[in-house]
Amino acid sequence: MSDAEFEAPGKSIKKQILRLKNPQNIIDYLSDVIYDRWYNNLINPQASPWASANELTRYAVSFARSGIVDDSSLISALAEASGLDYNTFKRLWDRLPRDRKVSLLNTVAYETALGGFAKFTESLANTLKNRDEKARKQVAKAVSKYLKGKTSYSNLIDTIASALWPRGVNRNDSRYIDFLHGAELARYLSSLDVERHLKDMVKGLKKHKWFW
Repeated sequence: MSDAEFEAPGKSIKKQILRLKNPQNIIDYLSDVIYDRWYNNLINPQASPWASANELTRYAVSFARSGIVDDSSLISALAEASGLDYNTFKRLWDRLPRDRKVSLLNTVAYETALGGFAKFTESLANTLKNRDEKARKQVAKAVSKYLKGKTSYSNLIDTIASALWPRGVNRNDSRYIDFLHGAELARYLSSLDVERHLKDMVKGLKKHKWFW
């Protein structure tokens, strides 16, 4: 590869940033890089994807709702989450009007919550494959009732928890807390997106003979 063909990563990032001509371009760019770092497990790699998503979503939503968008700790946290150096991130952040900063926080929160919920429901389907037939059918029936509007989301989650942690099994462990973090992501999403991923989960279960 010639010198002309090679571009250092830093130069590539600078070129991308120079192409950001308006607030929406900045929002799209920053939300993408933050989401990509979460997706690639660079944000809180010690946590499950949905617990990490829950943490980032809560944080972004709390500042978006408060309207305090120029807090130094927020800017530092977002710069770290984006993978950009602080000064570069701050220059982009300062180019956004206050209402667009709120939009960016809401975009980051929604995209991350959606990605986390997708991984959460995928994990549930994989976990249920190793459960007995009664537990699997119990969950499938509860999802069906929820999709038909015959039960609440909280009742659905209680049913799934009962299938994964039957009566007599101790729920005072990190796995249960992790489960709750994944389930909580639905509160940040539209009902249509929640239903879509629950349908995908049930479709995954239908591929197995035991379901029929």
